[in-house]
Amino acid sequence: MDGSDISDVPTRNCDMIGRYVTLYQATDNRGTCGDFHCDGSTAMDFCEVLVMACTPNVKYGANCDMNCNQRKCASSSASCDVQTGNCGNGGCRPGYQGVDCTQACSSGDNYGPNCAKLCNQRHCVSSSSCNIQTGVCDAGGCTAGWIGVDCAQGMSQEYVGSSNAKDISFGVRPKMSTYPIVFYIMLPKID
Repeated sequence: MDGSDISDVPTRNCDMIGRYVTLYQATDNRGTCGDFHCDGSTAMDFCEVLVMACTPNVKYGANCDMNCNQRKCASSSASCDVQTGNCGNGGCRPGYQGVDCTQACSSGDNYGPNCAKLCNQRHCVSSSSCNIQTGVCDAGGCTAGWIGVDCAQGMSQEYVGSSNAKDISFGVRPKMSTYPIVFYIMLPKID
């Protein structure tokens, strides 16, 4: 007998974080005791309670089947939410995205932290693969007027003065003003 023939066997799944489990039984037993004297009070004849929880900062997920150490959080000391695996405010390492930072960027489409940069917005000299972490232009560098590992940072036209960035011997600044302004010094090309 497994109790399936008893009509009032409650089953509760509680998907929440808590500190205590308290059971209440509010069934009125008045007149249901057969040949025994019933005073009308409630009674809990038997109870089986199974409380399951993930080990904090070790496992997460509905069935505690995901490992916290397999997430790609930006911070190695990021907390691990027991339900979602969320890394907190630090976000994901470059090349990864998602609430738990386990989803790699779509190869050829996105790159960088939280996959926020677009591969098709780089200015590579020739067709280049798109590394999901850095977006590096691995074949030939950047087109004229663009700098950076991913060739996504534009140079101000007033300083370019040449179709080949290697010929620039004057300070170069980014197109958009940022504080502090960063100047790059590039030496003349030596043949």
